[in-house]
Parts: sequence; structure tokens; C-alpha cells
Amino acid sequence: MVSLIIGFLSAIVPQGLKMFQDSKDKKHELALLQLQMESQKQGHTQRLEEINASADIEESKAVYAAYQPLSEYPKTGSVKVDAIGALAVIGMNALNTSVRPVIAYFITGLYGLVKYTTGMTWTPTDTEILFLVLGHFFGNRAMKYVYGGHKNK
Repeated sequence: MVSLIIGFLSAIVPQGLKMFQDSKDKKHELALLQLQMESQKQGHTQRLEEINASADIEESKAVYAAYQPLSEYPKTGSVKVDAIGALAVIGMNALNTSVRPVIAYFITGLYGLVKYTTGMTWTPTDTEILFLVLGHFFGNRAMKYVYGGHKNK
């Protein structure tokens, strides 16, 4: 009888050890897969941050490309043509620089004029509208940077 039990257990113990080792191996493989997924996720996040930084740099280069010094613009050899070209460059740079403030002043002035001519009083809602317009024109880039994908994790 004892030999029957010992024979039965001797057949079960190796299979039990094999199942125990198999479960340990699967847990280990699962842990490795999770670590690989986290590593890949971090790599993708880092690559996305690099792409966003590169896009910001290219955007800044494109914005400031129009503001080259006059010495970098091509010369024709004619003093009159070069002087007119220099004035045109200065004028275009001034126009490019003043677009947002001029639009903000125009919208604010127009809104105030309409409020004044209709005899309406200035309310807190009007203040919110004014700050909405000013915030859009002067804070767009800052808000894009703060809330638009450049999050530090």
C-alpha cells in the first residue's frame, strides 16, 4: 500500500514541479513584456516631444525669416532701387510686427464705440469679452506651449 502511494506521489511531484516552474516562467515573461511596453511608450513619448520641439524651432525660423537684416537681402547695384527695397523691407517688417496689436486695438475700439453709441453700460461680461480677445491675440503661443503637447511628465 505504501509503495502504491509512493509510486503515485513520485509521478505527481515532477509534474507539479514542472507546473510550478512554468507558472514562474510565465510571470517572469509577463513582467518582461510589461517593462518592454513601458520602455516603448517612453520612447514614443520622447520622440513625440522631439518632434514638437523641432516643429517649434522650424516655426520660429519661419516667423523670423522675414526679419533678416538689410545686409542679407540681395543688392541690385542701383542705389535708388536698393533704397526703395530697404524701405519696403522695413515697411513690411513693421507691418508684420504690428498686425496683432492693430487687430486687437481695432476690435477693442469698435466694441467700445458700439457700446458708447448705443448708450449701454460696461458690464463684467464686456470685460470678459475684452480679455477673451486680448488673450487670443497676445497669448495664443503661450497657451499652445503650456497646454498643447509640451507637457513635462
